[in-house]
Amino acid sequence: MSRIGKLPIPIPAGVKVQIQGRRVQVEGPKGKLAYEHNAQVAVVSAAPGAAFTAKLKGFEGDACPECGNFTMVRNGTCLKCTTCGGTTGCS
Repeated sequence: MSRIGKLPIPIPAGVKVQIQGRRVQVEGPKGKLAYEHNAQVAVVSAAPGAAFTAKLKGFEGDACPECGNFTMVRNGTCLKCTTCGGTTGCS
């Protein structure tokens, strides 16, 4: 499994990002881009350091694919969200 999708993407100053469902729109000094991502990929907008803060509180540091909160805990080989009860797809 690739872990590249778990890496945060820093947003430079002067760039606006809007997330509406699966559609991501980015606008900056070099132009505009709109993209509809794969449904299996969770795209969330979080404050810088949100994953680090979650790890300090005992969470895994991954965003929940359903609610976007960084409250995922290990549940066997899977992750479970303590906020909404969503899982990473394991039974």
